[in-house]
Amino acid sequence: MWDKLRISPVYQHSYLLDKKIYDFSQLLKNNRDFWIIMDQINRVADSVSANIAEGYGRFCYKDKIRFCYKARGSLLEVCDWLAKTLDRGFVSAEEAEKLKKLINQIFRELESMIFNTKEQC
Repeated sequence: MWDKLRISPVYQHSYLLDKKIYDFSQLLKNNRDFWIIMDQINRVADSVSANIAEGYGRFCYKDKIRFCYKARGSLLEVCDWLAKTLDRGFVSAEEAEKLKKLINQIFRELESMIFNTKEQC
């Protein structure tokens, strides 16, 4: 079952985003102000791939779509927290841009997954 989940590009990319954010958060984990924000962004990044995984396991198309919507909402929340880290000087513009590109890719893949799943209904 694990292999089936890993072949989904949107899952792989969201898992990579989660890993990148976690790795980044470890660099400044001793900064209290930074850690408050990073705790939130780590939690919401975790939920992107988790919702994709849960939706993947659902047999009802409407459930799959609902979990894709949840993943998309969490992804947009990642964007909000990323903007805050950039505004507060915790992340460089270059690092933020790399993450934004990955986020945009995941967003497009989620939109495609939602559209394709709706077509199957």
